Amino acid sequence: MPTTLPTPSSFTETFVTLNCPEVSACFRWSFQPGMLFQDNVCWWKPARRTRPHEGVDLCGYHAGIGVRARKVGTDLVPSLYDGVVVKIDDDFLGKTVWMAHESIRNDKLILFSGLGHITPQETLTENAAIGQGEAVGRIAPRKKDSLLAMHLHCSVFWAPPYLQVERLSWQDLPTSKVIRLFDPLAIISRRA
Repeated sequence: MPTTLPTPSSFTETFVTLNCPEVSACFRWSFQPGMLFQDNVCWWKPARRTRPHEGVDLCGYHAGIGVRARKVGTDLVPSLYDGVVVKIDDDFLGKTVWMAHESIRNDKLILFSGLGHITPQETLTENAAIGQGEAVGRIAPRKKDSLLAMHLHCSVFWAPPYLQVERLSWQDLPTSKVIRLFDPLAIISRRA
């Protein structure tokens, strides 16, 4: 299993620039139990998850010391790194954009990311090349019957070049024998 992490992404800084530049100096993500990588509880209801959380849920942020956390809206979602869209599929709140970041490798493995619960840009297609920080979509609006607040789910993982991307799914991600998940906060940081 690779131990090296990729260089930090400009994801948080770009998110702030695109969506709330007026708070850039004091921005930091806000988390509840259940939103972080490998958490075993739900953050939207008093229950346990059926398996550890495979990423991080970005739902709110602080815009200053002592200031109450703000919730995200239909904010623009930037790509973590340069890459290629390998799959766009439905998830239970919107769509997930799966990307391969082939220029970032470790022990012959490629970095992949999954940005879930978004509304992709209308022009975004599979096989599209995307630059680091380029908006791939917006956080999907809340569904009327959902207990979940609007949020962006982010997962990052190492996988071999032969990964069958057509089989990528949230159900199979944590059980795959070839995928090596790691904490997205290790590369996107909590602060801008």
